[in-house]
Amino acid sequence: MSRGLPQLESLYDLGAELGRGGMCVVYEATHLNLGRVDAIKMPLPEFRGDRELLDRFVQEAVIAAQLRHPGIIVIHEICETAEETPCIAMERLAGDYLAATPVIG
Repeated sequence: MSRGLPQLESLYDLGAELGRGGMCVVYEATHLNLGRVDAIKMPLPEFRGDRELLDRFVQEAVIAAQLRHPGIIVIHEICETAEETPCIAMERLAGDYLAATPVIG
């Protein structure tokens, strides 16, 4: 059930996996027209059949894209793969993982 979103493959060249969590995986990706390096977040394969979860994933991205705050990552695009899996293209931040950052205090 396509959402009519732009296709990931026509916008980005997907690169290496940056990390994964309990529900999603994040890849490095280069925007084909702009040359900008972004991060692409998409649900893990085991969640791609759950339409309610995928709809919520898209809805949360739409809401986050409207917010501007130093603690909230910038959303550039919502797109979908050829297999109709929704993806979020967001700012690629450099640096260590938060878990690798020493706690001060």
